[in-house]
Amino acid sequence: MTKVEQNDPQLKELIILPAKTFGGTEVERLASALSQNTNLISISASGHSLSLSSLRTLAQALKRETILKQLAIGDKNLGDEGVAALGGFHELEKLDLAYKNLSSEGLTFLGASTDIGGQYLTDLNLARNPKIGNEGLKAFYTATLSTSGLVLPNLRILDLSDCQIGVEGLDALQKLLVQTSLTTLLLASNPLGPSSCVPLASILTTAQKIQFLSLASCEIGDEGVITLSKSTPTQLRQLDLSNNQIGHVGAKALAVALKENLKELLVLRIANNPLGNEGIVEISTAITNFEELDLTQTSCGINGAKSTLSCGIRNLRLFNNQLGSDGFLEISKMLANTNVVELDLGGNKADADSMKELLRSLLDVEQTSLKVLIIGANETSMEVEHLIEKVNEIHPTLDIARDKPREKSDPE
Repeated sequence: MTKVEQNDPQLKELIILPAKTFGGTEVERLASALSQNTNLISISASGHSLSLSSLRTLAQALKRETILKQLAIGDKNLGDEGVAALGGFHELEKLDLAYKNLSSEGLTFLGASTDIGGQYLTDLNLARNPKIGNEGLKAFYTATLSTSGLVLPNLRILDLSDCQIGVEGLDALQKLLVQTSLTTLLLASNPLGPSSCVPLASILTTAQKIQFLSLASCEIGDEGVITLSKSTPTQLRQLDLSNNQIGHVGAKALAVALKENLKELLVLRIANNPLGNEGIVEISTAITNFEELDLTQTSCGINGAKSTLSCGIRNLRLFNNQLGSDGFLEISKMLANTNVVELDLGGNKADADSMKELLRSLLDVEQTSLKVLIIGANETSMEVEHLIEKVNEIHPTLDIARDKPREKSDPE
């Protein structure tokens, strides 16, 4: 706190960990120091329980001239009253209210405060507030519209993960996003279901600037993916569909979308879905020059894994796909000729002999695109470890993440 009071030009971000003391006395000092500080732009003090009077004191400081742009404050007991005491958006660009026990009442207050500083906000985190629900989003939109008529015009990032949002909430969200410049929308861990993909498709049409959409663990299934695949072309660069019960049928629809509506996509995370060998092959045929493809635990099969190695993917995750020793032997035939930079083959039940074959394939080439190779949670041995040392001599920039062998010797 002393550096804040001294207006230390090197101190731009203040982080107060939960283990530290941060109560009424410290808030008073901070509030007083902010009026004279011309360098501090960020305060992160999540996990601290603050009284309403302390929050009001901080709010008064934020109303005065200050260059503070980012704020994360309070703990799970902050609640609606705490948000009201905090006084709204002020001139903050980033406000983190994740896991603060907010409901529709708190969202109503936030919406009603958009006329004071709402135009500055670019990043709003409301994740892990399950009481928000559909009613909270509807209340936020209604309050915002009736107060200012201009709904967060500069908002770029909105995190509504784990807020118990459904179809009705998405309808309100679509209206909310009409006038924003949103590029990142995080909706993970909401019980959206397949029917939600109709308003989701409308949101992608409405908010054309969205580049990153997370729908992980949203229960959308094959039906939802089919609906999304029929939406108009978007500018999406990253899409997370992990853990959504998507099978071969959904994978086929997604492949069509990749060719027709998702041509700009560079990152696809679709882990923990039973896509199967056929589904992975379908997706692979639609991919060219991807930055990242996460196929963790997708039952991709050996042919599915091989199909992904020839797609120009830079970061490929094939963790826990039961590829076994046969899979490693097949991959070893292709490894030296791929453009993969990071490859995760961990947890695939390969034996030590197939691990050695995989490593030997890297000994036979002078150059490799690989920078990271993950082979942990497979069988290993001292000979595997020796081969890793030899590979590192030839490719010193390659980081091989593995389990160290427990045995001190292994027959040659």
